[in-house]
Amino acid sequence: AELVAFAYPAPRLVCPPWADIEAWQRRQALLHWAAPPLLRRLGVDTLLRVVAALLLELKVIVVAPNPPLGSAAVLGLSAMLWPFTWQHLLLAVCPAAVQEIILDAPVPFVCALPESALPASAGAKSPGANALERLAADRGVVVCSTVDGSCWAPPGAAEELLRFD
Repeated sequence: AELVAFAYPAPRLVCPPWADIEAWQRRQALLHWAAPPLLRRLGVDTLLRVVAALLLELKVIVVAPNPPLGSAAVLGLSAMLWPFTWQHLLLAVCPAAVQEIILDAPVPFVCALPESALPASAGAKSPGANALERLAADRGVVVCSTVDGSCWAPPGAAEELLRFD
C-alpha cells in the first residue's frame, strides 16, 4: 500500500463582492503584521474571549511588556473583527498622562497599557495576576495580558458571557 500525496493549491483570499476592497486590503495588511505576535502570545481561548468582548462592545485593556507588542495586539484585535469595524475609542499606545482618564471612560474602548503602568506584586518586577484581576474588577474592564496569555473579565454578566467551559 503506497501513500500518494496530493498537491492542493493554496487557498486564495478573495475579497467578497459586498465588501469595500480598500478596507479589506487594509485589514489584510494589518493582520499580516499583527497576527503572528498576537497568536504567539495569546492562546485560542484568550483570543476568543477578547474578540467576544470586543463584539459585545466591552472595555478592553491589553497589557504588554513593550509598546510595539501592545500596538500590534490592539490593531490586530480590531482587524480580526472584520467585516465589522471597531467604532469606539482605539488607542494602540495609551499615553501615561491620560491612563487614569481612559480607564474611567464611560464608553467602550480597546487600548494597550505598558506592563510598567500597573502596580507590581510585592517582590516582583511585573504585575501579578492579582493586580490584573483587581484592575478588571475595580474598573469593569476586560484585561488581556500578552505577558502570560491570560484574560480577566469583570464580575457580573460579562464574566458569564466570556466563560468558555
